[in-house]
Amino acid sequence: MNEADLAWETFEFHCDNVTSLENTHIQNVAKFSMIRDGKFHGSKSEACNFLNSMLSCLDKLIATYNKQIISIKEIVLLNKSDREILKKRGVQLHSLHTLLNTVSTLSEEMNKFKSEVKKFKLDF
Repeated sequence: MNEADLAWETFEFHCDNVTSLENTHIQNVAKFSMIRDGKFHGSKSEACNFLNSMLSCLDKLIATYNKQIISIKEIVLLNKSDREILKKRGVQLHSLHTLLNTVSTLSEEMNKFKSEVKKFKLDF
């Protein structure tokens, strides 16, 4: 396997991980909203355990976003020396730059949300 194929497979691996973590995050946000809005019917201990689990999921999601950013940058860099990398996959360079900006924004927003969850947990 050449360097370009490895970089692309690494990118796809992180995309798959992000998808799984985002699905978990969506479920977590719904449960977090219930806790925050006082509609959670479990104990305070259960809510705290959930918040810890949610924070762990957020850590994993942010780390995976950052890995995805690194893999996108690597593909962009490799593309400078071999323009066929993206052509073979039907991807345009500007699409990767757009994706890079989007994932960077998602990472920043998840960090902000994580701070909100931490603050909520402290005040809970």
